[in-house]
Amino acid sequence: MTRVPTAAERAGDFSAFGVPIFDPLTGNSDGSGRAQFADSSRATSSNPQGLNMIPQARITTQATNLLNLLPAPNLNPASPNDPNFAASGSEALDSDQYDVRGDHYATDKLHYFGRYSLANFNKNSPPAFGIAGGPSLSGLNFAGKSDVRNQNGVGALTIRLAQRC
Repeated sequence: MTRVPTAAERAGDFSAFGVPIFDPLTGNSDGSGRAQFADSSRATSSNPQGLNMIPQARITTQATNLLNLLPAPNLNPASPNDPNFAASGSEALDSDQYDVRGDHYATDKLHYFGRYSLANFNKNSPPAFGIAGGPSLSGLNFAGKSDVRNQNGVGALTIRLAQRC
């Protein structure tokens, strides 16, 4: 479960949160003196100044296009801060792992071996919002595709110089 913007939030209305939202285009560069967002044209009896509402003219086409990639909420949370979207999906793991070892005893005093190992993993954990990304559905904190290929080879030669009695 996660949280996606509600219809009101997509329209710039964050009044349900009860926490001031400040306009970054006001005040000083250090963040002091900033004005709280307000849109008096959308004022209500419970919010007569229209506080925490971003004016429609300030919501860019790019922001709207990005928001349109996200799904609508499919849960009704008790609080505006609670998760409002549940997603499920499947995760695929394709794994190949091989080890090959060869030993050769040329004589009593000369032995050698070689080993080759290969580990090839392909993991696909689709994100909760499809092409728009979002958190992983697997709970492993990553979403997307991960390919890992690990190879190594080892060889050793043993020469016995003296024979035990």
